[in-house]
Amino acid sequence: MLKPTLPPISYQLQLLALLSLPKPTLEQTARAQEISFHIEDQSDFISSIVHHKIWPCAYLNIKKHLGSAFDQQFLNELKSYNIQNTTHYLRSTKQTKELFERLNKNNIEHRQIKGPHLAKLYPEPSLRHCGDIDILINSKDFNAAHAILTSLEYHCEEFSPLSPYLKKLYLSKLREVRYNKPKSQLVELHTRLLHYNTTLSKRYTKKSLLDPGLTHEDTFVYLCWHSTETLHHRIKWLCDLAIIIQNNDLNWEEVYLQAKKVDSIRAVTVCLYLAQHIYKISANDTRAYEFFPLEKKSLYIIQESINSLENNSNPLEGKQQSIMRQCGFLLNESFYNKFILISHRFKPSLEEIVQLNDAPRILHPYIKLRGLLKKIILDFIGLTKSARAHLF
Repeated sequence: MLKPTLPPISYQLQLLALLSLPKPTLEQTARAQEISFHIEDQSDFISSIVHHKIWPCAYLNIKKHLGSAFDQQFLNELKSYNIQNTTHYLRSTKQTKELFERLNKNNIEHRQIKGPHLAKLYPEPSLRHCGDIDILINSKDFNAAHAILTSLEYHCEEFSPLSPYLKKLYLSKLREVRYNKPKSQLVELHTRLLHYNTTLSKRYTKKSLLDPGLTHEDTFVYLCWHSTETLHHRIKWLCDLAIIIQNNDLNWEEVYLQAKKVDSIRAVTVCLYLAQHIYKISANDTRAYEFFPLEKKSLYIIQESINSLENNSNPLEGKQQSIMRQCGFLLNESFYNKFILISHRFKPSLEEIVQLNDAPRILHPYIKLRGLLKKIILDFIGLTKSARAHLF
């Protein structure tokens, strides 16, 4: 077991973490007031708040406790984001009700996942950023659900034009299909919880759609994976986990048993120590740190996560994607799940699927081979010296 000596974090990241909390303690509020005067570039700071999508709690906390540290222009801009989030929340609630009524009417099993579900952790649901509407369905019901959304005038420009063969390829590569509608929130239909069919994805997708659904400990394990797979590039996900840890209602032995079943020990380890390091929030049960000791590979992922948080990293940027894939490979300890990740990596990307749809059939083998070689070269070039030391 390693002694948890983690890299220092900037004043800006410390303040972002404190402002993301819906109910900071007196001690946390005093610390926020102390470090708020170290923020030199307010324009850059508000960009970070927007990137991490924490403006509802940030606005409330700054207005109540830190108003004197920021100028009026900063407060007005933050207020406009907060009003926007409230509007989105009300719109999302109405949309979700309509969609669920139609899915229920057609006997389609479904569960709402991520955002609105996690908003229950907050004193007011609108204090958590509201983005798209994520709905998990059984893969066998996808065509029926797709027809329902289409009948409600939702459009899917990426998926709808594809041939039946390419639609099947799309669904094997991506976990969700996105639907747009004017003056409405984006809707995502998920056929599984992760892009790839690892043990966690298969087990928790199936369990989510059955009553009573995921347990509290299952949900925590899944959220740890969801946050860690993108190196926590939005601090709001780490905030959700910190709140759950702070609530002290997890059975840590059960968390360990479930994490072990779905090969997610490292994901939980990373989140446990990051919450302690960034939020100064620790598990009340000290056995948690015995179940999830810090080791070299977890420490490497934590370091890359801190880099991602400090730099407001974009997970769609090439270099960041390479680092995320390396860490994702390390998150899985079983050879089975590592193989699933590697094989999924070399399936055609969305960009390649669109190219296949536009190209004559005779060019399909060439497009697939070109895409495969590009991925191999990019992955080899993208391997950092530090990653090589941990991967091999």
